[in-house]
Amino acid sequence: RLKLVVDNVCRLGIRTIRPVVADGRYYKLEGMDKILVDAPCTNAGVIAKRPEVKDRVNKKVVMRLAKLQYDLLTNAASFLRVGGSLIYSTCSILPDENEDVIALFLKDNPNFVVEPAKEFTPLGNEFLKILPCDYNTDGIFAARLKKTE
Repeated sequence: RLKLVVDNVCRLGIRTIRPVVADGRYYKLEGMDKILVDAPCTNAGVIAKRPEVKDRVNKKVVMRLAKLQYDLLTNAASFLRVGGSLIYSTCSILPDENEDVIALFLKDNPNFVVEPAKEFTPLGNEFLKILPCDYNTDGIFAARLKKTE
């Protein structure tokens, strides 16, 4: 997957992206303006086109992934400068991997606020959540967080 990113960055001539292979729970950076956390997930939003997903999703898997998602989000958030923003996204539609991860993160990090999705897309409210049945597409979730202090 990283090779695809590198290929696209080169093809598009983008000089502001530096791909790195590292464990996102422990990698360190500082002073970032924007961060995207496209977290590993159960893929529950793509079950319609990949029905085998439902055979491997259970409470234990969801809880393990939710912990990893929280850890990735928390570490990535530490990279942001004050005023910077972070997008947390998954292709899951399960609250355990989305709303619950964000709620716990906000509880533990009062220096972050949600930037409501309704401010940048007509499809969102507090978060952007698209269910497969709504638009005959994959399900997705995204939350935009801003570091306030």
